[in-house]
Amino acid sequence: MRGQETSSNTATPVLEAHNLTKVYPPNVRALVGFSLALRAGEIHGLAGANGAGKSTAIKILTGVEQPTSGTIEMATIGEVAFDAPTDAARVGIGVVHQELPLLPNLTAAENVVLGIDGRGPLRRSQRQEALGIYAGLAERFPGAPPGDAKLEHLGLYAWQMVAIARALHSGARALILDEPTSSLGTEDRAALHRNLRSLADESGVAVLYVSHFLDDVLEVSDLVTVIRDGRVVAAARADDLDEPTLLRQMLGGAGESEVEDAPAARRPRARRVADAEGLRLDRIGPSGMKPIDLEVGLGERVGLYGLEGSGAPGLLEAVFGLKPYAGVARWRGRELTGSTRARIDAGLGFVSGDRKRSLIGDWSVEMNHALPWLSTQGRFRLLRSRPDRAATTATIEALAVKGTAGQPMRTLSGGNQQKIALGRWLGRDGVCMLADEPTHGVDAHGRVAIHELLRELGGSSSALLVHSTDPEELVALCERVVVLVKGLPAAEFEGEEITVDALEAAARSNLDVAVAA
Repeated sequence: MRGQETSSNTATPVLEAHNLTKVYPPNVRALVGFSLALRAGEIHGLAGANGAGKSTAIKILTGVEQPTSGTIEMATIGEVAFDAPTDAARVGIGVVHQELPLLPNLTAAENVVLGIDGRGPLRRSQRQEALGIYAGLAERFPGAPPGDAKLEHLGLYAWQMVAIARALHSGARALILDEPTSSLGTEDRAALHRNLRSLADESGVAVLYVSHFLDDVLEVSDLVTVIRDGRVVAAARADDLDEPTLLRQMLGGAGESEVEDAPAARRPRARRVADAEGLRLDRIGPSGMKPIDLEVGLGERVGLYGLEGSGAPGLLEAVFGLKPYAGVARWRGRELTGSTRARIDAGLGFVSGDRKRSLIGDWSVEMNHALPWLSTQGRFRLLRSRPDRAATTATIEALAVKGTAGQPMRTLSGGNQQKIALGRWLGRDGVCMLADEPTHGVDAHGRVAIHELLRELGGSSSALLVHSTDPEELVALCERVVVLVKGLPAAEFEGEEITVDALEAAARSNLDVAVAA
């Protein structure tokens, strides 16, 4: 699926990025000298491992972030600078995010026109106008939903078609798609690619296609740029690439034989331990995932790895009682039922990379440290006893938290807040720790301290089930890693088999290949 021969390096650049660099304090270089040209009628793939800088590049190109240095040029306009996403949209840059910011209670047509050119809620006559506008856009996309269909009744593919139509209606000449196929099935993925190809060929729109799935990038793209550690390390026509080559370019430092000889992706083995041992998940199926089995023995550290849409965060949230699921979960022989409060009583702990979900900013560090146990008592009490202050102080010292027990949580840095969110569980004996991105936003020193404490769970009556989008973190922490692809276990690695290359290759496998029907 390639564009016409005219869609080449001789085509007109619609958008050009020149030496974009982004440095976050104190000296984190997220993007370094990033350059890219998006040409009319061309689909340009952008590939890179987690943390390579793809998200930063997208944010700068769409006005969410401003570059530390470098420039952006748009055809017929020249150099442009953005203070907000509306500035980027105004010059013709559209974006379709993985999390689609559409309104489910409105129709497809209303979502396309609402908010553009200052439009608020539509009157009846305006709704008819919106239907006409939408019809003209939707005819380009086979499978697009009817204009009068409410989005709450439609699937993700339909949402994507509406989001693309909205971007085009706003005047997009360069269209950026961020992980567009992460939650799509095979047929919808193929339909999306056909529609993108048609859009580029017939309308001359320049498309930047950003995805973790290398087969998708190679299938739909004309050119592919590879970014690693914030820098562009390779660029070539898609016809001249294959998945192993692309993966080597993304990972770096590995010779051809090292990638090809990485441990084979083995299907997760059926593990059966006595009910009294560890964490046991039988046919657990949170919303959006097919039922899976998983076991973590006492003293074992097991990792979950997957790309966006893998379902790993949802699995942890379901086990902790934060979302409904089918199946049975047990910890040390005790079936886990009821609310999160009951699961804390049963011995579960949970930490999320999203600190807003688990911390109360206006409360003191001490109160937040004791929050899980306060919630199990049915009503909150004032902290009066020495053990509460002593436990908080112990966590502060162990994790090198820059702060005191009495200060408001919101006055701590994000990394120090994360240390408290995790550290409050680690002094508990016999805890089953469910950790989702446990070191998100934590500096190098704090990361080492957290890893040391998490590893201690492997030498006690506790257990660790941890999800991270950083494969190096799982290599450092885990004795076993299960790779999830679109909600299903696709591969499993143990001991020395756990390498960054092996995890990345397995996570990027197509679900149709990785998992038997």
